[in-house]
Amino acid sequence: MNRRRIILGFAVSAFFLVFALRGQDYAAIKEAFSQVTYWYLVPALGLYFIGLLVRAYRWSVLLRPVEAVPARKLVGINAVGLMANNVMPLRTGEFVRAYALSQRTSVTKSTALATIAVERIFDGMALLAFIATSMLFVDLTSQLSRVAELAMLIFGLRWLRSCFSRRAVACETACSSLRSDHCRHRSVSRSTAWPSRS
Repeated sequence: MNRRRIILGFAVSAFFLVFALRGQDYAAIKEAFSQVTYWYLVPALGLYFIGLLVRAYRWSVLLRPVEAVPARKLVGINAVGLMANNVMPLRTGEFVRAYALSQRTSVTKSTALATIAVERIFDGMALLAFIATSMLFVDLTSQLSRVAELAMLIFGLRWLRSCFSRRAVACETACSSLRSDHCRHRSVSRSTAWPSRS
């Protein structure tokens, strides 16, 4: 079974490589590779793996209220998700991550997708912070400025909505607890005030 999977993986990789390279100018590709400084790959790969570790640790923190999943177990799942995002459309790698996590742990796919959605919100807010900081030092075009302002407005409203939703859920939980305590107190009071006749 493992041998079949390996053969299938190589076959799929070869197919997509042929599909991606068909109709390309191979002479230009060869010339571009001849001008590459390959020593830069060493720090680039190092930064890439550091990014994977940071993402895995962040995901483990988000999963901590549900299940304590070590970050080292999430590194490979994140790498598979990034690979799927590179070769599949519509951010399909996020669903691949949720499925892989549900297969390796007891976390459900819906819970994994919820934590991934929180990750995307944090990523969007960090990106908007970078854009807002760059606007202080770099003059953006009018179109880019409008796009940045619209994105900041959308993420701001989304963040406020999430905050109010959490408060609403907390208030509803507290009210339910108070109602149950009040009902329990009334039942105890009635049983005390009206003792059963023997």
